[in-house]
Amino acid sequence: MPTNAIIVVFLQEMEEPIDLNRISLEKHLPLYAIPSQFITVPEIPLLVSGKIDRQFLLNSLNTIRQREQSEDKQEESENVRSFFQVFQEIGISRKNTSKSFLAAGGTSLNALLVINKLHHIGFHDITVEDLFNASTLQQILLHSTNGKCEQQNRFFAVKNEYQIVSLDRVDKDNALHIIIESFANLNELDALLHYNRDDLKLEYKQQLYGLLDQRWSFYTANGLSFGIIRNDGRLVGISLSNNLAEEPYIDLKTIPILIPVFDMMEANENELLEKLRKIGALSEPIFHNFLNAVNSDLEPMQRVAAMHFLEQQALDIAAINQFRSVLTANVGSVSQQLANYVLKYDINKVVNVSEWRNSSGTLMFPHANKDHIITINFKHITYT
Repeated sequence: MPTNAIIVVFLQEMEEPIDLNRISLEKHLPLYAIPSQFITVPEIPLLVSGKIDRQFLLNSLNTIRQREQSEDKQEESENVRSFFQVFQEIGISRKNTSKSFLAAGGTSLNALLVINKLHHIGFHDITVEDLFNASTLQQILLHSTNGKCEQQNRFFAVKNEYQIVSLDRVDKDNALHIIIESFANLNELDALLHYNRDDLKLEYKQQLYGLLDQRWSFYTANGLSFGIIRNDGRLVGISLSNNLAEEPYIDLKTIPILIPVFDMMEANENELLEKLRKIGALSEPIFHNFLNAVNSDLEPMQRVAAMHFLEQQALDIAAINQFRSVLTANVGSVSQQLANYVLKYDINKVVNVSEWRNSSGTLMFPHANKDHIITINFKHITYT
């Protein structure tokens, strides 16, 4: 028998169907004799002579295969349409399939959103690295196994480009520079404070520097804050955290330009904590992840990967130090998507920035876009 030959068995429909499966047949037949396909027909066609009409069965087989191939093509085209629909939802036209993600209009701010949507429609193996490294969107599609990968829904490739260092071993001036430039240039919310005006941005940076400088010794001493360095030794990220019960006092009068942000975050954090306390769902002590920042001159993919490493390490440190839960306010799109899609925080309280009013009822960000949000995120830590 030729090596590419297959065996097809035609069965006439019966009132009691026969149970034919490969496992049971292997007990009675050699492997090469096990049929590849069973086809049920209303009756076995016969010639005038009474012999089986083999040509009719062969034609029936060809018809079935053509229908199956057509269905496969239809399924493939639907997969393709669904794939590109994800990109269209963030404003990338189907005409841009020959462009890279960044060239087509993608950014680090919506990369995780795109990947999460692709995972949900079956493209489980696409990672941040795939999205940014592919030369075209078409290449991402062609290289995806579309649901056939062993490790599904991985947002990042398994590789470690960073090392964690305690904050007391980090150069303070370098660390403060990273934080201030990151928040001044990359943070969508803080841009509403200085409007990208040089004079207001300078005032913003000076006040933020003063706040961090005042609290620096507290963070270096608590053992919960750290920096991350690349394998080449360059400092690329900073994470500042503390026990919520030991939160250092902030005199808002010293940072008037920052008041709207701190007021909004603190009010919404307290509101969430109070709700959890009332229903008996507040697990203490609480690890407060106060701030995460990455170097603003990193490439988009590196910024997303570094922020992911920072936030994952913060969760690990919280667990190592026996905290029962983690609280954080995320004002940037990347950190919000990490908390929701990747790190799977239990609670993601959404606050619409344009509608936020302070305790006096004053709209604090009336010029914000209607879809501009911050999230207050809370995660329980379980120990086995």
